[in-house]
Amino acid sequence: MSLRVFTPPSSLEPYLRSFIMIEEPHTVFNKRIKIPDSFPVIFINFGAPFIWEMENGTVVELPRRVLVNVQTKPLNIRATGWCQAIGLTLSPWATRFFVDDHVDLAAQPVTPLGGVWHDLVTGGLPDENQIIATLRQFLCDTQHRNRFDITPFRTVLDNLYAANGRGHIHELAAESHLSTSQLERHSKYFTGLSPKTMSRLIRFDAVCAGLTEQPGYRMTDLAYQFGFVDQAHFIHEFKTFAACTPRQAAVYMRQIAADAEFLQFS
Repeated sequence: MSLRVFTPPSSLEPYLRSFIMIEEPHTVFNKRIKIPDSFPVIFINFGAPFIWEMENGTVVELPRRVLVNVQTKPLNIRATGWCQAIGLTLSPWATRFFVDDHVDLAAQPVTPLGGVWHDLVTGGLPDENQIIATLRQFLCDTQHRNRFDITPFRTVLDNLYAANGRGHIHELAAESHLSTSQLERHSKYFTGLSPKTMSRLIRFDAVCAGLTEQPGYRMTDLAYQFGFVDQAHFIHEFKTFAACTPRQAAVYMRQIAADAEFLQFS
């Protein structure tokens, strides 16, 4: 099995949504569509180097340990050989626990990580217990150093996820006792994106889940269910975020589900 997807222990659920262990040939990995979503990812590479082709055509080799911020379009990342890596999917408000205040999340989609993450990659691929222990230690150390209050923005995001990304920004701000300008600043500080873009991404996540869970559902019905004006708007949103149509995305996500082994952490 090339993909092993773990549900995190309850103590880390506020920060960590899931983690995946990847072991497969680069020819398989490189064929996968990298569909963006509303979650940042810590990516730790134990295999052959990965390269990132930027929009301007520049090609760079990625460090072994990076945090990939929330993206609004696919990142063109390719493995150069045998792929052996770990992806830790974080809650979007948790990004600031892993990067410094001076990092501009809007301008820097990939941020190198050091500290405890350096020690993790000096040997071979660790097991899930080592990964969880490292993440726990990192968060424990970080929480002692940082004093920012995540509660207001986390409340906004929780409400947006509960509503599948559908909500008025001024109402979301009021529910969290923020002004709209404060919400704008919080959103850009924690994610690098505006509240409106985050809400669109969260709705996009919900639609992708719907495509996977309801394979027989008509596209027009799914578009209506998630509040799109018409099917043209629905398709445009997919091409904007994923550079593919909803049907192409559905085929890819079902293939991922078929490839993966889903495990409960114990």
